[in-house]
Amino acid sequence: MKFEDIKNVGVVGGGTMGHGIALNYALHGYTTFINDVNDDILKQSKKNVEATLALFVEEELITRQQADSALSLISTPENNPIPVRHPVAQRVKPQFSTAT
Repeated sequence: MKFEDIKNVGVVGGGTMGHGIALNYALHGYTTFINDVNDDILKQSKKNVEATLALFVEEELITRQQADSALSLISTPENNPIPVRHPVAQRVKPQFSTAT
């Protein structure tokens, strides 16, 4: 597998690092799915993504269009449920992991 072959990214854990990782991939055009075992963390993650994008636009680091595009590429179980035994999940090849 080549890096260019990757089209979709899954982020396990929506905490401080998770939302940032997801945001980075989405800003670079990847469809990104964030999941977490804690619904409160997942809700906060979505708020953090929105707040970070708003700050980036305010500081003129990205345009409003880029922010909207990135936001549209990020999904969670709330708006895109994926069963645990989804065929794609069975073929996942983790590239790296983080722990808190």
